Amino acid sequence: MQKFRQSFERYCKLRGLLVPNEKILIAVSGGVDSVVLLDLLVGVQDKYQLQLKVIHLNHRLRGKEADADEAFVHQLGQQYGLSVISERIDVRTYAKKKKLSLEAGAREVRYDFFHRALAQSQFDKVATGHQADDQAETVLLHLLRGSGIRGLGGISPHRDCFIRPLLFASRAEILQYAQTQKLSFRQDASNLSCVYTRNRIRWKLIPYLAKQFNPQIVKKLNQLADIFRENEEFLSQFAYQALNDCVKYRDDKKIVLEINRFLGYFNIVKKYIVASALQELGLDPELLSFKKWERVLALSASEQKGKRVRVSPVVDIILDHAGLVIEKQSASVDFFHPVQPNKEYYFSDLSIWFRSKIEQREGSESCFSQNNRREMVDYDKLCDRQLFLRNIKPADRFYPLGMQQAKKISDFVIDEKIPLHERNRLLVLVTDQDEIVWLCGYRIDDRFKITPSTRR
Repeated sequence: MQKFRQSFERYCKLRGLLVPNEKILIAVSGGVDSVVLLDLLVGVQDKYQLQLKVIHLNHRLRGKEADADEAFVHQLGQQYGLSVISERIDVRTYAKKKKLSLEAGAREVRYDFFHRALAQSQFDKVATGHQADDQAETVLLHLLRGSGIRGLGGISPHRDCFIRPLLFASRAEILQYAQTQKLSFRQDASNLSCVYTRNRIRWKLIPYLAKQFNPQIVKKLNQLADIFRENEEFLSQFAYQALNDCVKYRDDKKIVLEINRFLGYFNIVKKYIVASALQELGLDPELLSFKKWERVLALSASEQKGKRVRVSPVVDIILDHAGLVIEKQSASVDFFHPVQPNKEYYFSDLSIWFRSKIEQREGSESCFSQNNRREMVDYDKLCDRQLFLRNIKPADRFYPLGMQQAKKISDFVIDEKIPLHERNRLLVLVTDQDEIVWLCGYRIDDRFKITPSTRR
């Protein structure tokens, strides 16, 4: 079994999985894969000066069997001289509450536990026991679901704080190592059930493909995953640079792309640009399903300004005069705030500064602002009324500077081609009689303009 250990070390070195003096949590279920992983990592602990701990989650799905698994893992910890962090979570209740399948609920709970264990222990990484057969199953599962390049890349050997040092080995090779080393491990009877899709792929589809098409199907699917993952890494890096080249504007809620530059890329790059933008906004790129991407692609190539694609309840992609806008929707909140003269305000929810100041006007000096974020009005025309900042309303009307007739703000923003993504953030400065003094950032009301007689 020296050869198997050498293959393990060689794979870890090739993929950069082990770094001297690191602190690694080993996820141990009690099954053969995780027990072999534990044995191999303990075997190189001194060589790499690693700090190791065992972590175990009892999903409470198998009653006494699950409790026996937990007890077994604690015994393993004692045997190898490692401390064990364990938790019990009722996955069935969690999945029902979240309206998830049992498999999806278990995965969500498991990875949440891993992250909490990392934070509490202040360790660097979590090592999991995924192996080559798991990789083959994952690739087929994603293929059957119609996944893209990212999904067909399968399980990454190293992503974020997770490492999978056993992806080089098949299930049979791992079992042979365990038997040769006389390692004890637990058997999970639910892994034999074909109720779950993954198990049907494991026990029915892969054996069929191996028998009828290619005896090395597991190896070939692992190679395919490597190829797709390399393509994914290249496209992600290229798209990151392409995104920066396309961006006209960005903040924490939206990214605006210059449409002509965006359209100059191949479709696959466009998709990765949008996915990269979603990621930058803290959103899951997987929101961009195949059908939604087709709609985004059609939208970007059209000239239908004002149209949008609802990617999810919290994300819109809009084509407007500014460009292609990827916008994260915030909860709609009514905004209404009094403002006093000679004071400064910061509204964190809107990321807006507002300052009001009374100035004396001397003679005929110019009082017209060249900055649309700064405006001057005749303070005496306000007659000492209280002023407020608020959202615009559908029925709002005002007299835009230079006009003697009232105009609906909804018409004004269309005529002025104010980008759609800015309209839901527009504020107006109003009096206590709800007269609009200023459509902030765009136009003051003619009734409050400065005249030759203005003194304040």
